[in-house]
Amino acid sequence: MKAARRTSAGWSWNTLNIDADRRQQDLTGFSHGAAGIGRALLELHHVTGERAFREGAEQAFRYERQWFDPARENWPDFRSLYDLSSGRSGPPGYPVTWCHGAPGIALSRLRAFALTGDSDSLTEAEAATRTTMATVEPPAGGTDDAMSFCLCHGAAGNAEVLLIAGELLNRPEYVGICERLGAYGIARYEKEHAPWPCGVTEGGESPDLMLGLAGIGYFYLRLFDTKRTPSVLLFTG
Repeated sequence: MKAARRTSAGWSWNTLNIDADRRQQDLTGFSHGAAGIGRALLELHHVTGERAFREGAEQAFRYERQWFDPARENWPDFRSLYDLSSGRSGPPGYPVTWCHGAPGIALSRLRAFALTGDSDSLTEAEAATRTTMATVEPPAGGTDDAMSFCLCHGAAGNAEVLLIAGELLNRPEYVGICERLGAYGIARYEKEHAPWPCGVTEGGESPDLMLGLAGIGYFYLRLFDTKRTPSVLLFTG
């Protein structure tokens, strides 16, 4: 927590290791931003009972809260502020993935609600889950070669949000969406002997967990039995 940038709007962390003279906004999000750090601090509080860890988690979530866009029901990805590839920075995007954007933030808030019963965490979890839901519904036309199934930034990772929210919030319709996605994947790729769309752009099938076939297989294990197959995106011990 000593590395946190502490302001009146909450705490954040320089996860991009940006020089102080260029540093504008620290990242939101689960994999690289305040949501994931806040979730880790909350787990430490849960295990140790140390109040300082819970304060750090609350401040991390507070930092993200100021950037929430109600119209999008999402949080900005500030990496674009530091993208020098085009010679200038651009406006933030609003991705809908586990690593950046609403799905990962949903996981952090669902876990926070489960541990603390905090109403703000529940409100944010519900908003982020609504945003995530649209990306998990199978394509209406039956085919979508652009849809990635990977855990990191694909449909399998986003489905994890609905599986956890469905169980925690008693919303079986969320699980139903994931089951439809699973059936679509089997019909579209497995039965047609087509390559599964993984997370490396134009990289074809990949064997690994976060970006490839292992993670897609894990998604199907989760669909089969969430009780015996724990989440790898929100590991709780």
